[in-house]
Amino acid sequence: MKRFNAKQLFVLPIGKYHDVNGLYLSIYSSGRGKWSFRYTINKKSREMGLGSFPDISLFDARQQALSNKQLLSKKIDPIDEKNRAQILRQHKIRNSPILLISISQKKRKMNGLILKANNNGEIQLLPTLVLTNF
Repeated sequence: MKRFNAKQLFVLPIGKYHDVNGLYLSIYSSGRGKWSFRYTINKKSREMGLGSFPDISLFDARQQALSNKQLLSKKIDPIDEKNRAQILRQHKIRNSPILLISISQKKRKMNGLILKANNNGEIQLLPTLVLTNF
C-alpha cells in the first residue's frame, strides 16, 4: 500500500492499515484509532503503541516510527528503551551514574538497571548495559 496523506486517514473504514517503516494505524470507529509500531528483534515479533489517532498526527507517528527504526539499527529494543526512559524519569535521574533512593528490596533488576540495597535501606540505582550474576 502507498503512503497515506492526512486527509485519507479520517475516511478509512474500520481495520488495520500499514503506512511505512513498520507504522500501523488501527481504526476502531469513524475518525478514531491508534498508532502502533511493529517490528522484529531477536526473532521475536513485537508491537509498540504510539498513541491515539487523531491526537497523534500522521507526521508525529512517522517521526516516532523512524526514531524506533534507528534504535533497531543499533540493536536496541524500542519498548525496552521506552521503559528504561520512563524509570529514569520517575526517579528523576539526569545523567547521573548513581542515585540513592529508599526501597525495601535488597537487590532488583529493572530494564537494564540494577537496584542494590545498602545497610541503611537505601539503594544504588546503577544503569548498566551488561548484567552479571548478582
